[in-house]
Amino acid sequence: MNKTAELVSIWANYEHTHPKGGIADFCRYYITTAKQKSTEGFLDGIVPPDMQSTMAKLIGRIYKLHLGYAVSALKKIGINTFDEFTFLNSVSKMNEPMKTEVIYQNFNELSSGLLIIDRLKKSGYLTEQDDKNDKRSKRLKLTKKGTDTLLSCYNTMQHVNELFFNEMQEDDLQLCIHLLTPLEIKFSGLWKLHKGKEFTENYNEITGKTVLSKAKKNSKKS
Repeated sequence: MNKTAELVSIWANYEHTHPKGGIADFCRYYITTAKQKSTEGFLDGIVPPDMQSTMAKLIGRIYKLHLGYAVSALKKIGINTFDEFTFLNSVSKMNEPMKTEVIYQNFNELSSGLLIIDRLKKSGYLTEQDDKNDKRSKRLKLTKKGTDTLLSCYNTMQHVNELFFNEMQEDDLQLCIHLLTPLEIKFSGLWKLHKGKEFTENYNEITGKTVLSKAKKNSKKS
């Protein structure tokens, strides 16, 4: 069977089982089935019972593994945590930001974020200066040492990322980015609004479902 006929046959079978599926849906289906590799050792052999949990576990494990290699590599150039790198990067990309802007940009708690900034200042990577419009506020800026170190971080992280993703085709990487970008945009925008609220409140708001908190359940029982 030639390639065109094979593709038409696969499309026909897909259309039969997914009558409402469009071309984009078919492309995603084809990629996930035709390029499926061996799952031996997948998620350390403990696969969650549903696809959403499987996705969460997969992303979490990849993140932790990637973080381990990144921290090991960054320590060689004087950066002790991955947060220190992301904070330097944020200060570089933002226009002399305030401390809180950098902290919330990286989804950190205020107390831990302030400690990270203090470490970077003591190491000579960051400096503080008065806000021109508000003398009560301080603005962060990279020092020459901080700028040079950040450039070394970029070079180091390029090697770490190459180590992790060198076996993935560019089209596959683009597809992953395309599928996950809306999720990142959605929750990075909601994070500050949801911070400090009960999970059940956030869950009810997003899903439209109603899940009672433990306190409310106990109140209803009494």
